[in-house]
Amino acid sequence: MTKELSSVLKEARTLLDAQYHCSNDTLNEAMKSWIKELLAPLVKQGNAEAIWLSGAAEDWRDLSDKECDQRHLERLQTGAAAEIPDAMFYLAHDHYEKGEYEPAAILYRKAADTGHAYAKWCHGLDLLSGTGVTQDKRAGLKLIEEAANLHFEGAIQFMANAYALGQHGYPKDEAVAATWQRKLGSKHLIRF
Repeated sequence: MTKELSSVLKEARTLLDAQYHCSNDTLNEAMKSWIKELLAPLVKQGNAEAIWLSGAAEDWRDLSDKECDQRHLERLQTGAAAEIPDAMFYLAHDHYEKGEYEPAAILYRKAADTGHAYAKWCHGLDLLSGTGVTQDKRAGLKLIEEAANLHFEGAIQFMANAYALGQHGYPKDEAVAATWQRKLGSKHLIRF
């Protein structure tokens, strides 16, 4: 990936994040337009990540719920096929919510392998419980700890609780538990 392409995609992701948190409708629409304009040349070239990102800036207000769900699923599938970590992660969530645990676990693992913190947490929990995969508590705990070290909120809380209560093979250690608990105040925290 060229530096220019990487820069454009990073800018689009930043604008999408800002747009998601914006409550001003006029500014929100302006950001959507900027995102579409920024990504249009890449979408035209067939860049999978640009197509994935531009879909989040679409205006779906005139579509039925069924049409929105279908377009969203198609977008997830296209992004996951291109191995875009967020797309794989959210498609895994879609499978999980439908009770399709094996395909969910496969996608969580693939996203986790890219370093996706939330996916590491989810796949770690799957391995810990044996949901959709062969149970492997050791590998599950390793992934959960990796997610915690990447600042994922749920994993940090898990580690704090494990040390506070002496669970999952961790020794009961209030000092270590308190260290993990303090990390929940980090400005780099990745939330659910």
